[in-house]
Amino acid sequence: MFVRTSNKDERIALIEFLESEGFKCTCNGVDAREEVIATGLPLRIDMMNKTIDHMGNITCAAAAAGAGILKTAKEFYSLYSRYSSEGDA
Repeated sequence: MFVRTSNKDERIALIEFLESEGFKCTCNGVDAREEVIATGLPLRIDMMNKTIDHMGNITCAAAAAGAGILKTAKEFYSLYSRYSSEGDA
């Protein structure tokens, strides 16, 4: 899932929420929390592997936006809430 955040504070809050849920920031397979926070590119959240990364470049981000597959942080929280509820059932 690809998620865009409106500012750095929202990005940090989302990452901290995901980390509290057991997710880990990675970039090219290594721990890269600061890099994931610092970039302005949308987050790439892998629900199966519980990892957080960022999109590769601005061209990928533009293509994702054009295809309508980017979610806002608010949309992500709503979807995650439903996803978590289904997992508990």
